[in-house]
Amino acid sequence: MIDVTQQDFEAEVIAASHRIPVLVDFWAPWCGPCRALGPVLEKLETDLAGQFKLVKVNSDDNSQLAAALGVRGIPNVVLFKDGQPVDQFVGALPEGRVRAFLAKHVEKPGDRELATAREAMQEKRYGVAVEALAVVLAINPAHTEARADYVTALLRLGRIEQAQQAFEPLAGEARTNPRLAALARLLEATAKNGTLPDEAALREAVAAAPDDSATRMALADWLLSQSRWADAMDEFLAVVARDRAWGDDLARRSLLAAFELCPDPALVSSYRRRLGATLN
Repeated sequence: MIDVTQQDFEAEVIAASHRIPVLVDFWAPWCGPCRALGPVLEKLETDLAGQFKLVKVNSDDNSQLAAALGVRGIPNVVLFKDGQPVDQFVGALPEGRVRAFLAKHVEKPGDRELATAREAMQEKRYGVAVEALAVVLAINPAHTEARADYVTALLRLGRIEQAQQAFEPLAGEARTNPRLAALARLLEATAKNGTLPDEAALREAVAAAPDDSATRMALADWLLSQSRWADAMDEFLAVVARDRAWGDDLARRSLLAAFELCPDPALVSSYRRRLGATLN
C-alpha cells in the first residue's frame, strides 16, 4: 500500500494500471468507516500478493482529484485497469464482499495459461493447448473445464492413453454432465481406432451388411473420432432408425454426444430435428 497525491496519481495509478489492476481507496483521517475498511484492503493486498496494487488517496488533501473521479462519499474505492476506472464501491464492505469484488478483476494463477489454451484449441494448435492446460491443472486439478479441454487436446494429438488417464477424475461427473458424457463417448470411439480398419474397408463392410448395427456403429465411431460430424451423425441415425434399442440405445446416446461436441449449431439443429422425426 502506498499513499498517492494528485501529483503522482498519473504515474502510480493510470500508468501502473496498464501492468496490474490498481485499487484506489479514497479516505480521510476523520472517517470511521475508512479506518475500518483500510485494514481489510491491506490484508487482501497481502493475501493476493502481486495480483493488484493498493493505493490510498486522502480525499481532503486531494479534493480536485476526488471531484474529478466523482467521489461523493467515503470510503470510495475505485479499481483502475488499462488506464481507466472500471469498477467501484462505496462504504466499509466486509472482507468477503471486497474479495468478491476483486475476484471479478484480478488475474488468478492459471488464468493466463487458460486463455492461451482456449485460443490454441480454437486454432487447432493442440500441442500448445496441452502444455498450457497442464499448467492450469497443476495449479488446480479440480478445474473441470480445463481437464475436459486437456482430454480433448490429447485425443486430437493421438495420445489416447494419456487422455484416458486424464479423464478418470471426470468419470463420476460424466453421469450427470452432458459435455463430459459426450467426451467419454468420444474417448471410447477414438480408443477403437487402433483396432479398426480404414474408412474404405469400414464402408465396404457396411455395404456388404447394411442391416448389421455393429458394423455400422464401427464406421460411425471412426467418423466421430475424426470429427466428421455430419457423416458420423448419418450413421448413428441409421442405426437409431433401424433398431433404437441396439446396444442399450448406444446409437441415440452417441448422437447426443455428437450434438454436444459438434461446433456447428446449424448442423446440430438439423440433425436434432431428424432424430426427433425418427423417434416419433
